[in-house]
Amino acid sequence: MRLNLNHLAALRELDRLGTLSAVARSLSYTSGALSQQMDALERAVGAPVLVRVGRGVVLTDVGRALVDHADAVLGAEERARQAAAVASGRPAAPVTLGTWGSTAAALLVPLLRVAAAEHPGLRIRTREVDVNTAAAAVRHREVDVAFGLDYPDWPLPRDKDIELVLLRRERFTVASAASDPDPLPARAALADLAGRPWILPVRETAMGRAVLS
Repeated sequence: MRLNLNHLAALRELDRLGTLSAVARSLSYTSGALSQQMDALERAVGAPVLVRVGRGVVLTDVGRALVDHADAVLGAEERARQAAAVASGRPAAPVTLGTWGSTAAALLVPLLRVAAAEHPGLRIRTREVDVNTAAAAVRHREVDVAFGLDYPDWPLPRDKDIELVLLRRERFTVASAASDPDPLPARAALADLAGRPWILPVRETAMGRAVLS
């Protein structure tokens, strides 16, 4: 029996969200319909793909093996759909771009201008994502592409299924109050400033880890 791609996509969401109810809300299914899909998937592969643990579910080794290939399989299907649309002269499906904070102002408008000039038939829609989980949003197909932020001291995770493209490099500036009794030097290493009180994102964020590492 062949795998149903909708069932495979639902299993991937289960791996991400952890509960049938959360996946049902995410995919606009009823819990009963989602359970039926998982039953059908298990019949197709001839083995259980998940087990219940408390209120959530955990993938079995078989389920994990399926999810490990889900991105490639579902991505290939999407590319095939796009190619068919282009070949038939129909507009391709819109590209969903994940953006956050300052990128919306600094990068989004120039990108839209270039896209309109070079690919007038391309439709782009935006979705706000968390900069710290932008790569995961692409991997889970919540967005097609996303702006990310990479730090030399704490680089983004390199996923074999995600291509990283460098858009620009930026320098950060350390600022202090004009009334600071101990003015900052013109140039200094972060280690030289370690004893000062800082205003920073928490350590769990990419920027917090990069500065505090």
